[in-house]
Amino acid sequence: MSTGTGIYHSEYNASQTEDLKFLQIWVIPNVEETKPEYHNYDIHPLLKRNELATFISPNGKTPAHLLQDAWFSMGTLDAGHSVIYRMHEPHTGVYIFVIEGEIEVAGEKLSRRDGIGIWDIESVSIKANSEAQVLAIEVAM
Repeated sequence: MSTGTGIYHSEYNASQTEDLKFLQIWVIPNVEETKPEYHNYDIHPLLKRNELATFISPNGKTPAHLLQDAWFSMGTLDAGHSVIYRMHEPHTGVYIFVIEGEIEVAGEKLSRRDGIGIWDIESVSIKANSEAQVLAIEVAM
């Protein structure tokens, strides 16, 4: 969703009995006064086990795009598996968020709903200590 010149939006749990599991992320655009937009994207075809798939970028090479130097990547890693996240641009940082499971990043152990921000690097290793679903958000610093 892009709010641009303004949009009304609200989220709520439609279930009366189940807790809502929701993650909302806001990115400040590098362009102002744009037309509001809302899209749904199916990223499942991109997702491959033990890989991080980039599904949002500023360059139009992914299903979704942002008006900002930002890349969103996600993947499910098997226990014991490691992947290397390589930065897309210099002068960016990456926020790695654990959706489910346990991982190690930069010597830190992270569990469900934990995150870590890292910058001044070209790449970083992400190791799954258990099966883990990971979201990496790279942004301009």
